[in-house]
Amino acid sequence: MMENRRALRRISKSLHVKFRPTYGAKDYADGQTVDLSGGGFRLDADDFKFIVYEYLELHVQLPGRDNTVALFGDVVWKKQSGKRCLAGIKF
Repeated sequence: MMENRRALRRISKSLHVKFRPTYGAKDYADGQTVDLSGGGFRLDADDFKFIVYEYLELHVQLPGRDNTVALFGDVVWKKQSGKRCLAGIKF
């Protein structure tokens, strides 16, 4: 049997998220959460240039509702694959 060594439980349900850098960008970009946990999540977005250690303002869509949860997160890692961008977000 495989033992789970993660400190926080992960939720693999993908949620819609709107985000922007906190330094004053006006428009929000769209993305999806991947592997959400109490400490953060992986953000999957189209054609967005993440900067490591940049703070983001995030609005995560609650499942089955019109409401969002407003959060702030720090980009701790990034990976660019063509026009697809991935970033690790820490709350």
